[in-house]
Amino acid sequence: PRLPSQDRSLLVPVCPPRHLCDMGGAKTAYLIAYNAGCMAGWAYALYLALTALADGGALSSTWATMGTAIILSQSAMALEMVHAATGMVRSPVMTTVMQVLSRLQFLVWIPLAPTSASQWGCGMMAISWALVEVPRYAFYLNNLVGPGGQTGTLYPIFWLRYSLFAILYPTGITGEVLTLLACLADPSFASALGGFAPLLIKAMLVLYVPASPFMYMNMVKNRKGAFKKRFAKPPPPPKAPVGAEFPEDSKGGRSTSEAGKKAFAAAIGGSGVGEAEAAAAKPQDVTARQSLEAEVRALSRDVFVGHAQAWPGYDEAKRRVAVAAGYQDAKAGFEEARRTAYLAYAQARGKGAPPKSAAAAPAAAAASPGSLSLPPAPTASKTRVSHRDARRRDAPPARPTR
Repeated sequence: PRLPSQDRSLLVPVCPPRHLCDMGGAKTAYLIAYNAGCMAGWAYALYLALTALADGGALSSTWATMGTAIILSQSAMALEMVHAATGMVRSPVMTTVMQVLSRLQFLVWIPLAPTSASQWGCGMMAISWALVEVPRYAFYLNNLVGPGGQTGTLYPIFWLRYSLFAILYPTGITGEVLTLLACLADPSFASALGGFAPLLIKAMLVLYVPASPFMYMNMVKNRKGAFKKRFAKPPPPPKAPVGAEFPEDSKGGRSTSEAGKKAFAAAIGGSGVGEAEAAAAKPQDVTARQSLEAEVRALSRDVFVGHAQAWPGYDEAKRRVAVAAGYQDAKAGFEEARRTAYLAYAQARGKGAPPKSAAAAPAAAAASPGSLSLPPAPTASKTRVSHRDARRRDAPPARPTR
């Protein structure tokens, strides 16, 4: 049902005032007159109610004082369904129809149940409606005649538009429910509309249970969004261009001429990239400078990736070369040490000089670095050895004495 705080039945026109010459001023002039008339009607009804209460009148007699003004102002809301259906305002058609009809139903129930207008719930409902509609129509009127947008609306009107619902929503919905219950209690209402009127009111009361919390939280969400847009930080200034840029053309772009594009394509082709034809065939909305920068970035990325991939292989090759050099040095030292030891052994045995095969071992080792063959064992000496010397040589070592 249409609740007092639900204010989406009439939204800001599609075009702001600065575009009236393009979209036509007749529609905007009509909306200005419509919103101004509705705001004046609801303001007059509110004036009548507050004046009666100030003179000592009771809240239960408020509808009798302002009822005529409310009927005229509320009936004018039926045009909001036409505005939404014709596209004059950006408002959902079904939502607008449900909201307007939920208000118009009271213009039918109250005359069918006269006693419902004489209870304080009906007066509270009427005053809540008036307090909601005056700021709402003032907000729409300010958007039509002012700069438009959240920041172009006067802040007092903006604050009332998105803050009054916190109080007027509970009071308005309470007054509507009490008025519907008073209609059901009226004896003459039982036979209204052929007996279907009480069933319709009971159905409306059931709809109020899930719709009330949903509508209230929706207004809370709308308020947060509106205040966030109004007090949003300004966008940061544009960054200074890096490097040279083409001058802007008539459309605001920075595209170069066809001759310039061909020159860039030829330069790319001469650099060895091999994509000159692809660069020349790019769409018109992509500039030649952007194509060239993309090619340079791609080449730089490939060079960097190739360098990163080749570096581990270079380290491994260098390590293997160092290992091979150390092996050759160790091998040469081993051969030299073995030859020196053999010479010392031969001199100790009285040979004087190594045999030809032993002397040729270092040369053979140098000729074939990969060979690790040992020199042949020394031949048996022809010098005669006495039996005593042989026994001494072959005898086991003497045991140590105590």
